[in-house]
This record gives sequence, C-alpha cells and structure tokens, in this order.
Amino acid sequence: MTITISVVGVPAPGGSKRVFTNRKTGKPIVAPDCKRTKTWRECVYVDARDAIKSGPLLRGALALTVVFRMPRPRSPFHTGKKAGVLKPAAVSAAHIVKPDATKLLRSTEDALSMVVWADD
Repeated sequence: MTITISVVGVPAPGGSKRVFTNRKTGKPIVAPDCKRTKTWRECVYVDARDAIKSGPLLRGALALTVVFRMPRPRSPFHTGKKAGVLKPAAVSAAHIVKPDATKLLRSTEDALSMVVWADD
C-alpha cells in the first residue's frame, strides 16, 4: 500500500526547544524553538488526514520517503568585496543551510504520528 501526501508550505524544523519562566507563576514553559513548527505540523496533519480518509492506522515496519522543497535564500548575492557574486547556497541543488534534514524530518514524522501510523 502506498500513500502519497503533498503539503504546500515551507517546512519547519522540530525537536529543538526553548524554556522560559512564566512571570506570574514562576513555572517553566517549554516551547518549540521555531515559531513556524506548529503551522507546518498542522499543514502536514490536515493533508495526511485528508489523504487517509479515516482509514486504520498503519502498524509494523514502514518505509517513508520525504522530499522537502526549500525556498531560495532571500539574499542570493554577497555584499562588500564579493558584491554581485552568488552565495554557494543560492547555486547549489542541495539545501546546504539551516535547518537540516534531520530536524525537518522529525517535525514531519511527529505530525504524521497517530494520523497515518500508530505511535510506538
């Protein structure tokens, strides 16, 4: 069985957390480091749920293939002495700047858990 899910949006990393203290209660609050993580996970969740259409959760060994399409850097050119020269990240076919594939995959897998497959 093959399930194909296409999510439109800029992938956001998962896994990194930041901790800060609630000023009123003094208790620590743990939040994702990237503000876009929640939005990305919601997009993946909704598209996966629509693709599965309330089918049973998959169990056992699974294979997952993910392709992330990243936007081109905002400023592809160097400034100063190298003005007008493209940066390596702008000409590379591979995504060579943050975030790394491991954190992007972690965020996506977390969104798919309990929608497509049963969490271990």
